[in-house]
Amino acid sequence: MYKHLMVSLVVVSAFLVCNNISFAEDVMPQERPPMEEAGMKPDFKPSHHNFAQKRHHHPSKEEMEAKKAEFEKRLNLSNEQKKQIEENRVKDRKLMKPVFEEMKAKRHAMKMVDFDATLTPEEKQAKKEELQTQMKGLKEKADSVREANMKNFESLLTEKQKKEFSKIQEEQEKEMQKRKAEFEKMRKERGEYHIPPQPRTIPLEK
Repeated sequence: MYKHLMVSLVVVSAFLVCNNISFAEDVMPQERPPMEEAGMKPDFKPSHHNFAQKRHHHPSKEEMEAKKAEFEKRLNLSNEQKKQIEENRVKDRKLMKPVFEEMKAKRHAMKMVDFDATLTPEEKQAKKEELQTQMKGLKEKADSVREANMKNFESLLTEKQKKEFSKIQEEQEKEMQKRKAEFEKMRKERGEYHIPPQPRTIPLEK
């Protein structure tokens, strides 16, 4: 059930997010790396940098717009449906923005724990566990908003559109499984399962 929901969210995201491609950048701006904020900088470049870039590829605005157009065409959405979907998207965006901002703050705090010289190892571990618990609650809150959004979206569809949407979900799940298999194969070929050495650090230049 949860897997089916996640596939649905991925499919609909291509439609809902395309009109707001900069949302993540607006809500979660780039942070300084924790080493730099703590007065240090890494003196190495990961050998798997290009591999990581491929793994975390984010679709461009043009790609998202193309997916949106294909999605609309396949479901044959009416103008009224598109209008209602957009209104729901705007409403959910307002609900999600403070959650994303808090998640960003918690992730940053978790990264900075290791650089806090005032804490003992035990205190650092306790602080991380506390932050992880808080992050779990925020993720659950975000998931509940997404789930409600999905239910609202499906309630707007006709029976014929729901059948076509099911086909899209199946296709998307197959594509996700294919990409997962390709990714795992690439990792094995590149030996990415070993733990990379920890970077040495040097003081930042004044």
